[in-house]
Amino acid sequence: MADYYLDTDVIGGTGDGSSWANAFASLSAAVSGLTISEDSTLNCRGAAADTTSVILNGMGADTYTLTIKGDWPGGTYSTSRYRLESTSRDLIQSEERKVTFDHLQFKMGNTGSYLSAIDFQPGSAVGTYTCNVLDCIVDGNGGRGVCLFAGSGAAGSTFNVERTIIYDIQAGSTSSCAVTGYDSDVAVTVDHCTVYNFGAGRGLRRGSTGSFDVTNTLVFKTPNDFDGTFTSINYCASDDGDGTNAVTITQTANDYAALVTDAPGGDFSPTDGSSQLVGADSTGGDIGAIPFSSTGPIQQAVAGVFSSTGSLTRKVNYKRTLTGAI
Repeated sequence: MADYYLDTDVIGGTGDGSSWANAFASLSAAVSGLTISEDSTLNCRGAAADTTSVILNGMGADTYTLTIKGDWPGGTYSTSRYRLESTSRDLIQSEERKVTFDHLQFKMGNTGSYLSAIDFQPGSAVGTYTCNVLDCIVDGNGGRGVCLFAGSGAAGSTFNVERTIIYDIQAGSTSSCAVTGYDSDVAVTVDHCTVYNFGAGRGLRRGSTGSFDVTNTLVFKTPNDFDGTFTSINYCASDDGDGTNAVTITQTANDYAALVTDAPGGDFSPTDGSSQLVGADSTGGDIGAIPFSSTGPIQQAVAGVFSSTGSLTRKVNYKRTLTGAI
């Protein structure tokens, strides 16, 4: 297992990514300068926004797994942590076979047509392409497009999205959405995610082929929460009450103040223990990307997640007991 480093605030150094002192200055520089020969992690930090737009291809992740890991600690979008912000069509187009995006922040452009944070484009080789999006946040920035896009690919490829917040797409046609398997044979899974405020389009969309399974996910303030015939929708909360074991949101106020802390401000943690999300997921935990705790966000340390100021934490959903949160 190899580690490489990216720091948008780096000063000097060789820029070869071998250490923090010699870190890549942008994801574009890392894509140009890095070819992995074993499972590898590209650790990313920096308060300055990374404004490059990249295509991941030829980095060695056809054979080995590449993890691109940011330093976002969870909660709300942070301008003091590593983040990708660009007006380009796709922030990242991933054509590698084995890629994981972990604890990253994305802010999409709000001009142009059909922008994406991650555009997963698997090739024609059956069963060999996997893209994971874990513990990330995507700010649609009031623009248009498909935030997380699974493009055409052969049966057997997978696109997994877990514990991720996706919000605020307002412009464009009804084609805009948070996650889609767009008429491809890719198997899409979405679990413990939060989707909010897709005023012009749809929350989650399944195309005419491939599978799409959604569990424990919150989708709200969207004209069409789930568009298409899904393989399964289970233990999800939505305005429309879609799926099996569904929670139909009864919140009537436009700000959803009884459901989450501050949706217009980007804080999607459950408001309090009376929120409809609490204790409603498939294991007795909470629906959505952020669980509730009376003393603050429930967090769990994760080995290998780094920070310049100490270890970070990953938010997880814990099963609750009759006496309160564990």
